[in-house]
Parts: sequence; structure tokens; C-alpha cells
Amino acid sequence: MIIIAILLIFFFQPIKASNGLYEKLKSITGVYVKQIETLEGYKESYELAIVQPVDHNNPDGPKFTQRVFLSHKDYSKPVVFETNGYGVNWEKNLELSTMLNANQIIVEHRYYDASKPKALNWKYLTVWQAASDHHRIINLLKNIYQGKWVSTGRSKGGMASLFLENYYPDDIDATVAFVAPIFNDIQDQRFISFLNQRADSNQIKRLKNFQISCLEKRDSMLILINKHIHTRNIEHTLSLDSILEWSILEFPTDFWSSNLNPDNIPNKNASCKTLFNYLNSVSNISNLGDFNIKSNYPLTWQIVTEFGYYAYDIDHLKSILKVVKEPDKRCFAPKTNYIPEYNPDIMKDILFNLQNNRNNIIYLYGANDTWTAGKVDPKETTNSIQVIVEGFPHKFGIKDLPQEDINIVLKALNDWIYK
Repeated sequence: MIIIAILLIFFFQPIKASNGLYEKLKSITGVYVKQIETLEGYKESYELAIVQPVDHNNPDGPKFTQRVFLSHKDYSKPVVFETNGYGVNWEKNLELSTMLNANQIIVEHRYYDASKPKALNWKYLTVWQAASDHHRIINLLKNIYQGKWVSTGRSKGGMASLFLENYYPDDIDATVAFVAPIFNDIQDQRFISFLNQRADSNQIKRLKNFQISCLEKRDSMLILINKHIHTRNIEHTLSLDSILEWSILEFPTDFWSSNLNPDNIPNKNASCKTLFNYLNSVSNISNLGDFNIKSNYPLTWQIVTEFGYYAYDIDHLKSILKVVKEPDKRCFAPKTNYIPEYNPDIMKDILFNLQNNRNNIIYLYGANDTWTAGKVDPKETTNSIQVIVEGFPHKFGIKDLPQEDINIVLKALNDWIYK
């Protein structure tokens, strides 16, 4: 707590505020305020550090500060509340905020970057604890912004917005979740079927042959990986064989999520250098270096305890895999004095609630995006909307949708926010 206090004294200095917003924020207990460069289209912007309990079941216990960015237009306008799934280092202008002419709040996820507890007790990194962070922030700031609130997020951040909706449905008036999967197992088999239906049989065969070729030329590929790692000073604990095999295993998901053309995959007669360069361009080798593995500890922890993940198609590779014969994300999780256990009931309960009981949600997916295999299909018992856009990968905005889909989204938001 002493370190946090020193940091806050140094970082959040008093300012001369142009109106009463600074005073309003400053008056909230446990909220530290720093004015930053005003985001274009807004009247003023702030970076906040909000003191949170590490365990919301024990509010008097250990604390951490959570980084939040707020950009202000008008007290009477709606608020777009982005639940980012990772670290957030700066303010950005959200498309949805512009479309709704809204104030916006962007929240960094617990256990990332500036939002880490001093002691990383991993058992408190759960979807409920994270949703409770968001719930508490909303309650603190609703005294200032009493209009409608719209949550949003993309991918892991979209999942976080759905978790908020699941646990605290009264906090938010509408949710727009981009490409947010809900997994049904620690190794969700739906993803294999989805990937194997992504293209015609010849293209799928070409992708699988590429994986086989890389592994059959293992010795030469290992030399190229070693050279690449040393040239870029990538520290690694994983063996070179593990790096090669994990890159090959991740290749199909990385490939399809980037919406690449399978006709451009090198054929089996390509040189090792060509194979390596293409593999590295799709599944970056540096992702398996120590720095990136440690940076992804929070994600991996959530995968192996609550999220689940996609299954790997290894039937065509079993005879040539030497190290990663049974792919398991636990090998990338932070080391603790106990073995993390996956709880399948968390996502099952959340999915049931989202499908059957949660309203005013817009689920946006790209038909070509791997993560759409884990899409949420809302039932008629809700008024929620699912939009799957043909030809779209993992990254797209509302403005990129066909006009008829844009109209559907805007009409729903208008009904839920302004009526």
C-alpha cells in the first residue's frame, strides 16, 4: 500500500479544472484524478486510478488501483462503457461513442499493466471479480452520469461486457459485444468443425499439408527458429521443438482469424526458408518468448480456470509431433503452489443466462472469424440481437457492416436508450 500511495501522490497532481467535473471526480472516495489531453470531440479527458478490493467478498482486505480513462461531453448524454479485456495505456475515441454522441469510459482489466495488485494472488482473477470491478466503477460514476449506459468490448473485452451483463444486469441499459465467444469446454471441439468448414476441401488440405511440411522439415526449421530468436534477442524457456510445434498448432486459428487466402499458403515443395517466413508471418514466433508468455499470464489463467479454449486439430499431426502431443494451455499459466482446476460450470451458467434471460444485447460476429465458433445464440425469450456478417474476420466496426445491419444495430440502440 505504501508503494501505491507514493505512486498516486507523484502521478495524480492537483489541476485547475475548467468546470465542476474535476471536483465531482475528486470528491469520490478512493478515486485519484489526472487531467490529460482532451480527446478530439470531447470537452475534457481524465485518467483515473480507482482503488478496488482485490477480493470483492472482502472489501476491507488488500487493495489495488484500476486504471480508467474518461472523456466528457455532457452530463445529460449517454455513457459508453468499454470493458477492455487487457491493458489500456492511453485514451482512444470509440466508434460507438461517436455514433451515440456519448461520454465514454474505458476500463483496464484487473491484473494487467497499471491495474495489478502488488501481490498477484491468481485465485482472485475470476470473471465475477472482474465484473464486480466494473459494477463498482459504474456505481461510483453514476452519481455524475445519470443517463443511459451502454457497455461494449471486443473479443476478450466483449466477453467481459457479457460477464458484466450476466452478473449485474441492472447496471447497463444496452450492450454491444464484438466477436465475443463463450467456450463450452477447456477444449471446445466446435472450433475444429468450424475451421474444417472454412474453405473447400482442397484449401483445407493445403493448410494441413503446410503444417505437415513444417514438421517433416523439423531440423531445418529449428535452425531458422534459433537464428530468428538470437537475431531478435528473444529470451525463451520453451525448447525450440516446443516453439515449432506450438506455432504449428496455433497456425490455423491465427490464419483464419486474419482472413487470409489459403491459396497463398506455400506448397509442400517450398523451401524451408519460405515455410518459416510464412509460418512466422501468421503465428509470430515471438509470442512464444518468455516476455509474451508472462504478459499473457492473466489471459492464460482465465483460460485454464474458467474461460476454456478452442480444441486443436492434431489428427493429421499425431505421428510427427514430438513434444506437444496433447496440447494443454496449463503449460503457459503462471506457476502457483497448486494446480489450477478448470470449472466448466461458470461458462455454462453464463451462456444459459445470456441465451435465455438477458436482454438489450447486440452480438456482432464475423462469419470468417474463428471465434464465431463460440458465438452466443440468444433465444426468443430475450429481445437480444445476433448479427453475423459474411466475409468479415475478427476486426471490424459497426460502420463496416452492410447498411441493413447498421440499421438493425442503430434501431435497437435507439429503442433501448432513447425511448
